[in-house]
Amino acid sequence: ITNHVGGTITSDQRAITVDDSNLGNAFAAVTISNEGTISGANGEAISITSTFANTLTNKGTINGTVAMGAGADTVNLYTGSSSGAIDGGAGADTLHLAGTGKGTLGAVSNIETLKVDAGHWVVSNAQSYTSGGAIAVGATLQVDHTTASFGGTFIVSGGLTSDPATLKFNDLSVDPTGYINAEGGDLYQLASSFLNHSTQNALWDTTTALLEFTGLAGTSHDLLLTGADRGGFWGGYAQNFAWGELSIDDGNELVLDSGAPGGGAFYVGSLIGVLFTGDSVTNIVGNGFNIYYDPSAAGNAYLGGGTYRLLDGGVLMAAVPEPRSIALVLSGLGVLALRRRRRKSKAIAS
Repeated sequence: ITNHVGGTITSDQRAITVDDSNLGNAFAAVTISNEGTISGANGEAISITSTFANTLTNKGTINGTVAMGAGADTVNLYTGSSSGAIDGGAGADTLHLAGTGKGTLGAVSNIETLKVDAGHWVVSNAQSYTSGGAIAVGATLQVDHTTASFGGTFIVSGGLTSDPATLKFNDLSVDPTGYINAEGGDLYQLASSFLNHSTQNALWDTTTALLEFTGLAGTSHDLLLTGADRGGFWGGYAQNFAWGELSIDDGNELVLDSGAPGGGAFYVGSLIGVLFTGDSVTNIVGNGFNIYYDPSAAGNAYLGGGTYRLLDGGVLMAAVPEPRSIALVLSGLGVLALRRRRRKSKAIAS
C-alpha cells in the first residue's frame, strides 16, 4: 500500500485492515508506505493481523493507532511525520528513526530494538526496548522528562542527551564518536557495564548527572575510563568525562579499565557505596587507575577526605585546588594584608 504526498486514506472506522478477511493471520507480508495522510475515525489507523515480517514507513501523518502484528516487523519513521501509538506486537521488531532536522517520537510499545539512524529525535514518553539499539554517527536521541529502558547493548556513536530523565541500560557502549550530554537530576543506571570509548570530551557533559551501577549482590560491572589523569586537582573535572555522582549498589563490584588512548582516571563529585577496610577499598578493582572525588560534597563525608588503595592498584583520593590556584589565593591575601598595613601606617602618621 503506497500513499503518496497529498494522498488520503480515510475511514469512518479503521483506515487499513490487513488479515485473511476472517480476523485470522494474513497470507503474506505487507508493506505500507505513507507520505500523505491515513486516518481512522474510530481511533485506529492501521491494524495488521499477521505472523509475517511487515514493514511500515511513515513520512506523513497517521491519525490513529498502529498495530503491526506478530511477525519480525520493521517500522521506519522520518522527521516531520506523526502517528498515534505504535504497537509492534509479538516478534522481534525494529524501529528506525531517520530524516533531517528534529523529529518527535510518540508512544511506542512491544518493539524490541531502536535504531536512531539520522536526525535529532526527542522522546517525552516512556520507552522500553528489550534488545537495545544504537544511535548512529551524526544522529541524536534526546530523552526529555521521561524514562527510557534498553536491554541488551545500547551503542552510542552519535549524541545521547537528557534533561531531566532516567535512562536504564544493561550494557551501555559509547564509540569514539559518541557523547552524552546530561543535566542535573538525570539518572543513568547500568545493570551490567559502561563501555566508554568516547574521545568527545568537548561535547561530553555529565558533571551534574548521576551514574549508578545496580544489581544483585555479587554483580560485577566494568567501567572503561576515557578521562585523562590530571592528578588530584579540581582542574581534572573540566571537559574530562566527569560525573556529578557515582553510586555502587550494595554487594556490587566495579572494575576499572582504559577505554581510550590516554584514558586513565575517573573524576566524580559524590561517590556513594564504597566499601573499605582500613585504607583499602574492597569493592573497586582499580587495575592501576585512579578515582578522584570532591571532599566537600556532603555524600562523601564517610570518606573523611582520605586516600584509599584500590584492589590491584590505583587509588581513591580527594581532589584539591591546584597549586597554582592556591598560590594565587595566597598571593591575593598577601597583597590585601600589605594594603591593610600601609593604611594602618598612614593612620598612625596622621
